[in-house]
Amino acid sequence: REMNFSIPYYIVRQSLLTPADSTLTSPRQLKGLRAGVQGGTTAEDLLTLTSEAEITPFETIEEAVKALAAGDLAAVVCEDVVAQAMAADPALAGRIKIAAVMETPGAEELYGAAFRLDDLERLILINDGIKAVRAKGLDKDIRRRWFKAAAGEDGQRP
Repeated sequence: REMNFSIPYYIVRQSLLTPADSTLTSPRQLKGLRAGVQGGTTAEDLLTLTSEAEITPFETIEEAVKALAAGDLAAVVCEDVVAQAMAADPALAGRIKIAAVMETPGAEELYGAAFRLDDLERLILINDGIKAVRAKGLDKDIRRRWFKAAAGEDGQRP
């Protein structure tokens, strides 16, 4: 009622970060274990619904990942693109890994552009641009280049 949104240009899922040597691959395996999230986020909601972990909210995701790398947590749940950046951080190399990208129906978040209600011309232009990028396959190239770990090697994630 307040604004219009473009068609989604990216879908974010939550990822499970663990210590590099961990065998965990699912939030369901966190029963009784301490898991970190950024407080008040979708990750916290998802972890509450899908696990029996002892959830520890942090002010920032960086604080949660620092606690994970220090051995204070069994896992951290955060957006897949954030997890990718954290796992690629040279300071954390060899200490953490992306154990899973969670394909939980309804837990994904759609990214789109927001527009004033009276700005239909710009909304149409952006939607047409997103459709053109997809039609040419450029979206796959963008995902492969910038979101490789989150999108998968084949770039098939939107």
